[in-house]
Amino acid sequence: MASFMYNEPPTPEYVSEMLWDNATFDKPVFYFVQGCCVGVITTMVAFADFVFTSEDAFFVIPFMSLNLCPEGMSSIKFPEILGRRKAAEMIFLEHRLTAKEALAHRFINGIIPKDQIPQTEPVIMDISKIPGL
Repeated sequence: MASFMYNEPPTPEYVSEMLWDNATFDKPVFYFVQGCCVGVITTMVAFADFVFTSEDAFFVIPFMSLNLCPEGMSSIKFPEILGRRKAAEMIFLEHRLTAKEALAHRFINGIIPKDQIPQTEPVIMDISKIPGL
């Protein structure tokens, strides 16, 4: 994840391998989203075992405005989690899914209030630092 965030734009092969590794990882995958979660990271979140967000978090996948086809099995995974109509809003209309909506549609496990958000690094490698555990 860190190499994806801080290096040159990845090749399609690298992104494909990263998505596959995320979807098939043999240990629990946790995400804590603060603020904006866009594109391929939103797709990766759909495969997580646990997702918590800040109150101001939102998810958006700008496939249509970028003339991209939905990647990472998002066209299958999003309807499975969100339902067909909410998934269509996200994929085709680039709807910003707020934290409250995400919780209502079972896309996330919970919302952590602002006053309870711990200081964390961008990628948490130590499970004891995961909020809510």
